[in-house]
Amino acid sequence: MRKKILSELERRYKFDKQFLEELEKYMIKVEEGKPIDNKEMTKKGWQFLAAIGYKYSEGPKHKELREEAKKWLIDRGFTPVDEYIFGDKRHRVDVAGFKITTIGVECGKVPKKRTDFLEKYFDKVVVFPYKKGERENGEKGCRRNNKKS
Repeated sequence: MRKKILSELERRYKFDKQFLEELEKYMIKVEEGKPIDNKEMTKKGWQFLAAIGYKYSEGPKHKELREEAKKWLIDRGFTPVDEYIFGDKRHRVDVAGFKITTIGVECGKVPKKRTDFLEKYFDKVVVFPYKKGERENGEKGCRRNNKKS
């Protein structure tokens, strides 16, 4: 399954080798149930799931692969949802039933740099859920509400 996803990403969407190698390391770690710290999760986690979700919600020939990817995610505790507004209506993304979250999204605001990056590389995006209050510096809740004055 892992190799199938990676080869499909390389063949259809021309992901570079370095990205795919990083992705595979991360996938193996998740498959083995090894813990992933928040810093690593935010750097690589969203990329991995973005790649799995990317394009698989379109076309009959992707149906089987999409279903496998979806099952892979559900087995690891991801919650399917029908759709999620990514930041605002201009960034509405259909993700084959998976919620999109990034550090910014839980505060209701998505950093422009991040949306530009995602829109450049992905039509369909699935991102590792970053649970509220689980930040590497121990802050709770929305980052905007925790600024030091």
